[in-house]
Amino acid sequence: MFNRPFQIIIIELRNLQKTILGLFFSFVFPLLAMYFTMNAVPIEQRMEAIQIYFPISLALGIAPLALLTFPASISKEYEAGVFLRYKLFDISLVMVIASKVTLYFFLMIIQIILISMFAIFVFHLTFPSFAISSMFFLLYIISSFPMFLIGSIITIITKNNVMVQSIGLTIMFLFLILSNAMMPVGNLPSWIEKLKFIIPTNDIIQYYTSYWNGDKINVLFFVLKYFIYTMFLLLVMKACINKAEL
Repeated sequence: MFNRPFQIIIIELRNLQKTILGLFFSFVFPLLAMYFTMNAVPIEQRMEAIQIYFPISLALGIAPLALLTFPASISKEYEAGVFLRYKLFDISLVMVIASKVTLYFFLMIIQIILISMFAIFVFHLTFPSFAISSMFFLLYIISSFPMFLIGSIITIITKNNVMVQSIGLTIMFLFLILSNAMMPVGNLPSWIEKLKFIIPTNDIIQYYTSYWNGDKINVLFFVLKYFIYTMFLLLVMKACINKAEL
């Protein structure tokens, strides 16, 4: 009964209840942040403000989903011996990982829809043209892949759920703070400014927001950047798996 990917996804769905903190930050926190931020803006300026804040809300959602909820779900299963049971039932580890990635891809889509609907119905968000909207969400999705891989690498290295959540929370807040998602950050040392190049949320907030609002960006550059970034992290993850003998 365990040799079907769909059934593994069902198991993963049941295990989501064990990552309540991550789910709160992934799905509730972005909506609360949007609500209080927009209500602090004068009514006559909210239509314009939501166009700028919408991509920030997406960044506030994907960071905890990829860096907290996703790795925490893996580490909890590892500690509970779920992966050992998968091996006993001769279930391919590749199938397990593929099923988990599929599940979290759908969770990411649900998150996008939830944040979008909230912004549309509560603050009257308007989408740009179909071409810009489609490319924006495509860039957003491919920029999210490295964060999921970083979360996976954290889990593979530590294997301890408490450490995974602590490290995941730290990296998540560093990503968001350095991206100006939570507060304006200026006059940073040059090496920190250079570090922003590898922070996906910085691109989402600084560049994709401009693209969403009509400015031009080099789309091909970001596609190639995240393709190379993803391939590099996949190699790192493979090396970590081999070293950890998973």
